[in-house]
Amino acid sequence: MTGTAHRPIGLAQLSLLNTAPPELVGIAAQAGFDFIGARVRPVTPTERPYNLQPGSPMLRDTLSRMQDTGVTVRDIEFLLLDGSDQREAWLRMMEAGQALGASSLTVAGADPDSARLIGTLARMTEDGRGFGITPTLEAISYQPVASIAQAADIARQAGCRIVVDTLHFNRYNGQARRCPVGGAARQHRPRAAPAVVRRPGGTARQPRGARH
Repeated sequence: MTGTAHRPIGLAQLSLLNTAPPELVGIAAQAGFDFIGARVRPVTPTERPYNLQPGSPMLRDTLSRMQDTGVTVRDIEFLLLDGSDQREAWLRMMEAGQALGASSLTVAGADPDSARLIGTLARMTEDGRGFGITPTLEAISYQPVASIAQAADIARQAGCRIVVDTLHFNRYNGQARRCPVGGAARQHRPRAAPAVVRRPGGTARQPRGARH
């Protein structure tokens, strides 16, 4: 009798936003998660910043907890691509991500100029190859890139991937059969209010009024 293959399940930083990455690794291990997502760059001025740059004490502590528990870091976040020159920001994020062993960096599209956004993502994807990190574009219902179909089309042109968040998918009144993402999807993130959810091959998220 063939057993069911194990699919990794992760815990995102957004679920416990005020919990530092070393402690998040420990919580994830106790709860049975395989990996975490780490927020290496604050999104809002009120967020607690976590310095995970190479050489930082927090990076050292996080790597130590990862070695002790076997929990890994799969994705880092979060950068809102707004059309400005953000290359310095994403390069720093990629440096931290590489040190953590991450393979993806979650972004969202706030730039209303789709051609410029594709160009930004293409450059970001090229930069990411040197770090072993692929940008993953997330459709967010209140941003210019609001649907999975939009995100998949942009990702194909830029050479990157997408991440599917079911909360924003439902907010956009999406239907799975109308979203031909094919191989573009990197992770799937089912979420259901109000509890933190766990799901295969993606990251658990706690629903919030504002996603990022």
